[in-house]
Amino acid sequence: MCFGTAVEDGLEMYLQDPMRFNHLLRLKGMSHRVLARRVRVPAPIIALMAVGRCGVGPETARLVASVLGVPTQELFRDSAPGAVDGGRPAAPEGERTRQVASFSGLVPRQRGPKD
Repeated sequence: MCFGTAVEDGLEMYLQDPMRFNHLLRLKGMSHRVLARRVRVPAPIIALMAVGRCGVGPETARLVASVLGVPTQELFRDSAPGAVDGGRPAAPEGERTRQVASFSGLVPRQRGPKD
């Protein structure tokens, strides 16, 4: 589950094919931000979902699929690719912190000797 989202009944749903999801967005002329407003979730959740790093609850999945004009089952699955232990994706220790920090722009730029 992504930060700031509620997952109904403990069930997370993940995109079956993030490339297809992004293709559907382009066909509709929508950005992640516009879709986020339409389904009332934070834009970073949609961005993370679009690359397979975040699951959403069934109601959010249904809304996303509805806005894109496809059946929910065609766009989402009940578990993450490579899922272990309850459908959550396996991630190396510390990766979650790095993802959030780098996504939110909190990771400082590396400076070389001439900076």
